[in-house]
Amino acid sequence: MCDVENGLNVGVASIGEIFGLLGDKQKFENLTIPKYQRPYRWTTQNVNELIDDILEAMSSKKTNYLLGNIILHKNENSLDIVDGQQRLTTLALILGFLIKPNDKFFDFKKNPNSENALSKNSNSIKNKLELSNKEEIANFVKNNLFVTYFMVDTIDEAFDVFDTQNSRGKELTQAELLKNHHFLHLKADEIIKQEIAKKYKYYQNKTTWSIVDSVLNDLYIARGIHGGKNFKLGDYISWGDEIFNEFIGIKDKGYERINELKFNSNIIKGNEYFSYLFKYAQIYEILANKANFSKKYYINQSMLILLLCYADKFGIDKNFSDFFDLVFVYLFATLSYYDKMQYNCKWLVNEGDYTILSRIYKFIESSDFSSLLIERIQNDIRDVFKFGNGDNSDYIRHPDIAYENLTEKTKDKMSKEFIEKISFKNIIFNKDKK
Repeated sequence: MCDVENGLNVGVASIGEIFGLLGDKQKFENLTIPKYQRPYRWTTQNVNELIDDILEAMSSKKTNYLLGNIILHKNENSLDIVDGQQRLTTLALILGFLIKPNDKFFDFKKNPNSENALSKNSNSIKNKLELSNKEEIANFVKNNLFVTYFMVDTIDEAFDVFDTQNSRGKELTQAELLKNHHFLHLKADEIIKQEIAKKYKYYQNKTTWSIVDSVLNDLYIARGIHGGKNFKLGDYISWGDEIFNEFIGIKDKGYERINELKFNSNIIKGNEYFSYLFKYAQIYEILANKANFSKKYYINQSMLILLLCYADKFGIDKNFSDFFDLVFVYLFATLSYYDKMQYNCKWLVNEGDYTILSRIYKFIESSDFSSLLIERIQNDIRDVFKFGNGDNSDYIRHPDIAYENLTEKTKDKMSKEFIEKISFKNIIFNKDKK
């Protein structure tokens, strides 16, 4: 082992040493998965691949097989696993089956969202190794499998060496990287940290889709619109590092926030990130159902982003419903023109002054009163805006088809006559009526 400055210890240890089965049993004592960690998510495929690697290394008679890196934080009463919990949990399950079915190799503090994966993987390990030489495999795992460990004294140092990918596991999402990053910069006692972790899990796991992922994704697009950047709709959270870089935050140098935290604000690392995230997750939760008015994802996403920008400035006030109806006109017209909606739909994202999202956002940004905003959008629909940068009669191609792309709930509230009215007859379902 080599000692590095600032209390960072780097070394190599066998899995037997990590779990206190060999050598100095106090060295990795009280190994714990902290509460802020994500649930155990390895699939049976991940587990089977790890077992196959172990068996192949055994058959090749390898004496030292390095599995990758782990990061450990020497907390007050525990040795917290900052990175590597997926792999270590799986190895604990394997050893638990092979030698100690009733023993725990570290403090699980089991996350309820991990139970399904733990159960499935335990069964998979049993099926995979039931007829194998358990003692031989157990000895190999304890003595011949190694990890490189980084042991740090402070949580900030842990982030400095944080490995952005779990070796042989699932790559952390941008939302998970942000959670870990900002959790490491929290200035709070253990009780507050637990409250933040609990609230984060609420928004992460409340529905079949993560509110955390969705709100970060759409806030990223909204911030791009505000900054005048080129943008597209769709999913940014699942690939690249744009969202991580956008929300990584600034170091706290004693800044005092005077103005209210807004969607386009600079964000200070740590506490303020979670305040920001929870604020907009709460707004998002309120708006999501209302925004899902059509059967087209990109149309609904456009509505949600604009509703979020409105609510951020004016709240959900007496003019909110009128704002929704007017934005609906633009988006319904888009539905009537495009046979197929795509993430780079020109009318939504790439037509200069006729880009609907940027156009409406400029109205929001430059209006001090929501009533004034409503008047300006009404005037735009009635007198100024030429949908699709062309004659309206050419633009509104298939209003009846567009109407069928609305949800049943929306059609119950929005009759064709009502749509004609709020569009100032720019949208006509029966051309003979015009």
